[in-house]
Amino acid sequence: MNKTVSIKFFRLAICLLFAYYITACEKNGNVAPGLSVEVDEINTYPGDEVTVAGMASAINGIRTIEITCANWNISKVYDLVGQKPKVFNYTYRLEVPTDIGNQFSETLVISITDVDNNVTRKEIPIKFLPDSKAPVFTAKPPTPIPVNFDVTTGEGSYLLNITAEDDRELSNLTIEIPGIGFEKEIAMSGKVQSITENIVFLTVGTFQGIVTAEDKTGNKGILNIEFVVIPTEDEDPINDYAQMYVINTDESPVEYILGYYKYMTRTDAYKYSAKFYAPKNNTKIAFVSTQSITGDYFGVSPYVSTKLMNKNGYVQPIVIAQKGYYTVEIDIHNKLYSITAYSPNAPSYTGAVNITGVGFSFADWTMSPDMTPMDNNYRYTVDVGVVLDITQTITFCFTNASWAPQWKPDGNGGAPTSVIQLTGWSERNSGGNFEDYFQGPGNYTFSFDFETMWATVSAKH
Repeated sequence: MNKTVSIKFFRLAICLLFAYYITACEKNGNVAPGLSVEVDEINTYPGDEVTVAGMASAINGIRTIEITCANWNISKVYDLVGQKPKVFNYTYRLEVPTDIGNQFSETLVISITDVDNNVTRKEIPIKFLPDSKAPVFTAKPPTPIPVNFDVTTGEGSYLLNITAEDDRELSNLTIEIPGIGFEKEIAMSGKVQSITENIVFLTVGTFQGIVTAEDKTGNKGILNIEFVVIPTEDEDPINDYAQMYVINTDESPVEYILGYYKYMTRTDAYKYSAKFYAPKNNTKIAFVSTQSITGDYFGVSPYVSTKLMNKNGYVQPIVIAQKGYYTVEIDIHNKLYSITAYSPNAPSYTGAVNITGVGFSFADWTMSPDMTPMDNNYRYTVDVGVVLDITQTITFCFTNASWAPQWKPDGNGGAPTSVIQLTGWSERNSGGNFEDYFQGPGNYTFSFDFETMWATVSAKH
């Protein structure tokens, strides 16, 4: 913790102060140097650092500035006799001793001496600031924690990694798991420390754990964790895929012409990320490595909702409790995922949005009816008719009556293919439009999301 004791003068105050000095000197010949302190006392604790900053002034020039605290062996002297400034700003870092106990009461003395040996002193009380903040855990595992139990060896183990942090100094950390008779206290020091502890389970089951971090004052931070120990689950092999897709398992890919498989960017080895819109409360999602739900399929263990794994037909979807926008990140190697809600910035475009192209119930390259804005203008939707049969190519992009701006597909969406490989949509007035076969004549629902830059097309039944 860093505190600043500021000694400040505004320009007007300085001018008034000098005017006073000039008048006083005319009347009295000498006047004591000027010193103003903004705070009345310093509240601190052993081992802390306090920055003392200030300003002094003297009409005839400053000789020295001294900062002292005898009991703490603090003595700082600014020797200014060679400069004799009339105004001087100073900064001093006061290091509070570590061995002074918790009940001290001291005085910091600031003395200003001018060239005429006039002195001004200011005494600032230094008082102990009690420690009321408990340690916090800055790194911890998601809970419940899955533990694989090897039925051959009759045990399962988990390497617990935890980081505790305190604003002053840590004392110890205790791990307790009553259900297996585990208890261990680990000495700690400093403000931040990480521990790694291997915990062995000799039976399957669910076990509650308590991790307690204590500081030197006795303040305690508590972390409740849960271990779910289950027989080792059979999982399918994984690869470091070029991309992955997040899907809404409440819906079916059969209903979609476009957009069911939401593209996820590979951010590192085995790690993927995407923006995702949950259209309702309790939206269920899963992850696939190709645009198919019959291959590698990632969800969570039926036993542990925090364990991400690849086992088509076995895993369960992840449930997003609230409707809205999320950043979805997965690490398929370490079997981890995170789903973080966020509030989008204001939409960059709020005007009319239309579909134009070839193969619709409206004339080629004219405009569809205006799409309906939804969710504060982040998403737009419209139902339109398609007149071409299943062997004919539909072409379209999103725009408006002025043809500016236009939104077109990124990736392989510029010609009919067996699998459209789109990575997103972007605003541009040139380049290919989307082209593909639909399911024949009929009504289709088009949607476009300006926050995730993603479009969907589904058959309307």
